[in-house]
Amino acid sequence: MKKAARWMAALLPVIVVLAALPQAQAINISQDDVKKIAIAGTAVAAVEKMKAKAKPPAVPKTPQVDIPGASPEKPAANKKEAKKAASEKADAAKQAADEAFGQVEAMAKAGDIQAQYILGIAYYTGRQVEPDDKAAVEWWRRASISGHPDASAYVGLAYAEGFGNRPKSPAEAERRYLRAEQDGSALASVLLGIDGYKTNMPADKAVAVKRFRTAAQQGNPQAKDFLQKIGQKGTDAKLDFGENLDWKKEAEKTPLTELYTQAGTNAFWGRLVAQDYAASVRWWQLAASQDYAAAQALLGTAYYTGRGVEQDEKKAVALLKTAAAQNEPLAQYMLGKAYLAGNVVQKNKELALKLFRAAGAAGIADAQQQADRLEKEG
Repeated sequence: MKKAARWMAALLPVIVVLAALPQAQAINISQDDVKKIAIAGTAVAAVEKMKAKAKPPAVPKTPQVDIPGASPEKPAANKKEAKKAASEKADAAKQAADEAFGQVEAMAKAGDIQAQYILGIAYYTGRQVEPDDKAAVEWWRRASISGHPDASAYVGLAYAEGFGNRPKSPAEAERRYLRAEQDGSALASVLLGIDGYKTNMPADKAVAVKRFRTAAQQGNPQAKDFLQKIGQKGTDAKLDFGENLDWKKEAEKTPLTELYTQAGTNAFWGRLVAQDYAASVRWWQLAASQDYAAAQALLGTAYYTGRGVEQDEKKAVALLKTAAAQNEPLAQYMLGKAYLAGNVVQKNKELALKLFRAAGAAGIADAQQQADRLEKEG
């Protein structure tokens, strides 16, 4: 019973961390909202014009902590050995990526909507497969039918730009965007916001800003960039958002490993798909096998707590050490708990403090609290 309680105590803060990950939020805008926003928008624009241009806030850098057993690879004795090691590492990485993608393909064919969406992104961007817009739209269409919001938005984009054997149709694109936005697609909110801002009408701009804010809260990078520019230049400035955006290049910025990891988090919380801890572990394993630190941290946490997989603290610590060595905050936090309790590793209060401080600096509140408590204890 004590051990079970310990596992649950370890899991609760992790749930808080996972809850902080971006979630889909539907946006509802009535005619009254438009009127209110339009009136407020004029005043906001006047104030924004008076503001000095502000630099974007600096992203906190996670401090590096030296971890026993997780030291960097030893340098090769000579160039020949270095070249051989690099070649072997590249081959192993390719094999891991191929095997993971093969599993995603199988899942997509079996009807997994997250795998279908990811397969669409792969064909769209030409990663792991030859680029094929027609295949991309077909996989997005399947995922859209099953309720994937961003897949619906991408189908709308196909109609907006006329690719993937879809006729160019702004009306059909807007219809798809609106449906996707109601289902919680940040991408749809951005695409609708771009179209609205282009009219250069105060009311449309105000609604567009609201859409950008909603998308930014969900973690959309384009929306964050647009809001920064609006903050610098004010809503009176004519900013033609999206004019030079290449959506294919934008999609390429997100690695497949990140998409696998997010799919696992969705399964953990029951977003888009039924809640399934075992499924979340399977997704994280696909990304972790490719040395993706965020997935290694989540997978390590799953093994540490026994959520979705048979508990294995040794395997958990090995994964957490690997991820923490790459400065992954969740891994540093969980590893700090292991060193504080002496689970698998030798108890080391000083190292636990350093790990908590590093994770706290990256924004994990409980890690900061743990560090403060340890310092008070001395």
